[in-house]
Amino acid sequence: HRLLGYVPFAGRRGKVHFLDNISGIHFPDDLDAVMEGKSELLSVLLPPSDNWGELSRTIFAQAQALIPDHIYIDDGTLDAHEAAFSRYRFALIADDMENRSVSLPFVRSLGFHTIPLFNGFVELGAMTFNGIADFNSYAFDLTTTLDTIKDHNEQLGALWHYHRIVQDQLQYRYNRPFEERLFSQACTLCRLQRSVSGLEPPLVYVGIYSARANFEKRQAIRATWGRLLAEVYGLMYKFF
Repeated sequence: HRLLGYVPFAGRRGKVHFLDNISGIHFPDDLDAVMEGKSELLSVLLPPSDNWGELSRTIFAQAQALIPDHIYIDDGTLDAHEAAFSRYRFALIADDMENRSVSLPFVRSLGFHTIPLFNGFVELGAMTFNGIADFNSYAFDLTTTLDTIKDHNEQLGALWHYHRIVQDQLQYRYNRPFEERLFSQACTLCRLQRSVSGLEPPLVYVGIYSARANFEKRQAIRATWGRLLAEVYGLMYKFF
């Protein structure tokens, strides 16, 4: 367990572990009061202006023309997210468009029962896709997006129902720090291996993070130190 401090994905220093931001979810003390106060249709949450790309600039220009009082800049704080989510039924989150890990504002929008329009990583559970929306990032048009949201608004009860399910998943399944969850998973794997083989559980289980496209790198590991782990030290390893 102490060895986790020496690996790059053990802490909060990068975007490797895709559940890392789950612990940042926030549930208001009185969610019913938040629901009753949702008087606005759509907010727009943009990253800091020095991180804007072409899409963020396009979204800002159109929002400035159509809904100038409902634009928010994400500084990562809970106050900024509460302002962008608490009064709104929907929020367009122009964050982490190319990121394959969990977006903190996306997770917090779920906590505030705000339907996110979000094109980033959303694979948190089986029900998540039923409680979110997306938008056309290739030919963005806010007028069209607003028309689509108004249609979604007619089915808002069903979307909020799925939000409740996702909230339960996030609150009870992923509410522990990353290190504790990793340690728990390692213990589970060892117990399963023992039940299948009848042998004592291995001393160490080595998990190697690898993107799907890195086949050649995985082959290099299998041929070098991965082979050494298995043949010399008798240790298990898997790519994930």
